[in-house]
Amino acid sequence: MTYADVVTQLDTMLSALSVTSPASSIKHVYTLPPKTVQVFPCWIVIPPDEIEVLRESSAMRTETPSIRCRYMNLDGGDWATAAGIAQAYREAAITKFDNVTLGGVGQLISQTFGGITLGKYGGKDVVMFDMTLRIRHQTPTAIT
Repeated sequence: MTYADVVTQLDTMLSALSVTSPASSIKHVYTLPPKTVQVFPCWIVIPPDEIEVLRESSAMRTETPSIRCRYMNLDGGDWATAAGIAQAYREAAITKFDNVTLGGVGQLISQTFGGITLGKYGGKDVVMFDMTLRIRHQTPTAIT
C-alpha cells in the first residue's frame, strides 16, 4: 500500500466524524493544505515531515509516517462554544480511531493531540487543534 492509499482512508474516516452537542459534522477534508479554507468545519491532512522506512526483507518495506491532521472551524465570535465543539471533535477522533486498520491499508500506531487554540488561517479567525497519527503500512518492493 502507498501513502496515497493511507490518505484516502484518512479522508473517508475524517469525513465521517460528527458531534451531537451541538449537532455538527465535518464538511470537508483537504488532503493537502490549501491557501484558504472556505468550508468549515474541516480537517487538513498535512504531509509528513519525516517517514521511517524499515526494510525487513527484499520483497517488502514498512513505512511509518507521522501524519498531522488539523481540525479547523470558524470561531463565530464565541471562543467558549467554539472550543467546546473542538473538544467534542477531539473526543470523536479518539473514538473513531479505536481498533481500526484504515481499510486494511495500514495500522494506527499512535495518536497525539495538540491543544485547542485560536488562530488565523487564510485571514479567518479559526479554532483549531492538531492530531498526529503514526501509521504503519507495508509496501511491496521490486526485487532486483
